[in-house]
Amino acid sequence: MEQMEAVKLKDGLKTAMEYSSDCNGYFQQFKPWDLNKKDDTKDRCKQVVNTALNALFGLCILLEPFMPSFSAKVYEQLGITERTEAHAVMLQTLSRDPTVLRKLVTAGQPIGNPEPIFREIKPEEAVQWKEKFSGGRSK
Repeated sequence: MEQMEAVKLKDGLKTAMEYSSDCNGYFQQFKPWDLNKKDDTKDRCKQVVNTALNALFGLCILLEPFMPSFSAKVYEQLGITERTEAHAVMLQTLSRDPTVLRKLVTAGQPIGNPEPIFREIKPEEAVQWKEKFSGGRSK
């Protein structure tokens, strides 16, 4: 938050992307798709999924200034109406109470059908974009 207020956009985006990596690491470490297979771990599966959904909502809030269409698509898939008060609550209390991230998506929240947010970039597109947007810098 301080980075954005200080207009250090590159640092703000770097922090958001680090948080994104942490979220993905959590999901990959606890593998809810495996936990849901056993009756004795279904409660743990619910906990992991709820934590991941709340982390994803927090990520959407962090990335919204940089990638508003990403955040809008995730909100839609999660069945969440973008809530300005949630943004304000998170930003105001995160530094004092990190548990606010556990309260953004409530248990039982119905979610929509997951669909890919980004499409795959073909290698030839990457080459074209590098040429077009490199600004004359060497590769």
